[in-house]
Amino acid sequence: MGMKVEKVINNNLVKSFNSKGQEILVMGCGLGFKKKPGDSIDEAMVEKVFTAQDAVQSNRLVQMLEKVPLERIQLTNEIISFAKTSLGKKLNENLYLTLTDHISFALDRANEGMMLRNGLLWEIKRFYNHEYLVGKEALSMIHKRLGVELPEDEACFCTRILSIWWPLRRNPGRRSACS
Repeated sequence: MGMKVEKVINNNLVKSFNSKGQEILVMGCGLGFKKKPGDSIDEAMVEKVFTAQDAVQSNRLVQMLEKVPLERIQLTNEIISFAKTSLGKKLNENLYLTLTDHISFALDRANEGMMLRNGLLWEIKRFYNHEYLVGKEALSMIHKRLGVELPEDEACFCTRILSIWWPLRRNPGRRSACS
């Protein structure tokens, strides 16, 4: 038995339940178009499944995914896939929400001509070099896909977000250089 639509959030996002009875948000281009509760979800159209740990997180996910353009969400998914492969780390699911939100706001700020500076740029580049290079690649992916060139400081902000959401660290007491 496949997934069923519980609620249509928008044309690209529906609420459902997984086999364990947990509420999930299912994303895919056109996935919710002309769907109603009880309809089957075409699994071939599914791009990403978000599992909320509680009602608060579920509401945050819905609010963010409703307002962020699908192309930004898809791009963030590609960036996270690249980060997982490059860093060889399993990343916490909360990273999707945090990084999507950050990238969307960074793009909005760039469109308004507002750029944030990161005072820890040198330290991040030195102590989190591999993660920083992932952040630089994220900026390159954003530029290629959306035509927006974000400043180097944004690679540091991405590094901070990545370092916060590593689920298993060798030294759990270690804090991020950006904290």
